[in-house]
Amino acid sequence: MKADRHVYLKFFPSDWRGDEKLRLCSLEARGLWMELICLIARSPEPGHLLIDGRAPEIKELAQLAGCSVRALASGLGELTRRQVCSVTESGIIVSRRMQRDAARRHRNRLNGSHGGNPKLLSDNRLGDSRITGPVNRHHAKSDKPIVQSPEIHSPKPDQKAADSSALEASAEPQASVALSFQTVGPKAKHWALTDAQVSEWQTAYPGIDVYAEARRAWSWLNANPQKRKTPAGMPRFLVNWLNRATDQGRGGHPPSSTPRPRSLGPSYQGGHDCPHTPPCNSKTWCAAQQLRDQQKPAREA
Repeated sequence: MKADRHVYLKFFPSDWRGDEKLRLCSLEARGLWMELICLIARSPEPGHLLIDGRAPEIKELAQLAGCSVRALASGLGELTRRQVCSVTESGIIVSRRMQRDAARRHRNRLNGSHGGNPKLLSDNRLGDSRITGPVNRHHAKSDKPIVQSPEIHSPKPDQKAADSSALEASAEPQASVALSFQTVGPKAKHWALTDAQVSEWQTAYPGIDVYAEARRAWSWLNANPQKRKTPAGMPRFLVNWLNRATDQGRGGHPPSSTPRPRSLGPSYQGGHDCPHTPPCNSKTWCAAQQLRDQQKPAREA
């Protein structure tokens, strides 16, 4: 693929904030990844971090990123462990997203030079045929018929392979479901939030109760059906919901294994000052009980 350098990047804040693997990384690792993305954008090989056609040494990369060698090694190890980026056997750091974007741009340019997207290009003179070879723009505007090559139609996908993959997917054990969200779109009408996903997010958001926030999101979507998401958009929606809950400081604490006792007030230490038998659980309860004891003779008289 031809070198594809750009003076700008298409940055989508929702994708950055909604990437679950990236959100599990520390703030230092996310900042390092932004520095590496800027270096990758200037690389002659799409998606690969190269300096002068080679992978930079650890000291050079630390100097370019503006951090120490220890901070670089720690952040890069965290990024690779969370599978945010990849590292080849020769030590080249790779951004898979930037690779896909570069391949898409190359494919779009190729389709444009051939007259358009083969999946969308349809002309009345061609009927249902699709053009896959180069098109002479002068002849495309003329009334002369276009002669097609016999190697026009691509082979159809193997139906047996698709059926076998579907059977393998159905044979996989299903994870336990914590919540089921109603969704929109032409495909599945429900999206399942698994217990494993709740546990993973609880680790990433220790200051809030992830399951309680998911219940709030579930209730909000049921009250606002026009705001329901597609199955593919549900993880991003919930991650954004958890981010807002963290920023707003709500959610309390995550659930513990033992229930929290309900107290009616400052409790007695050992029940020494309580005149009742058995001793009351709190001073508030004891004061109320003493008031009832004082009112009882008046009512009997």
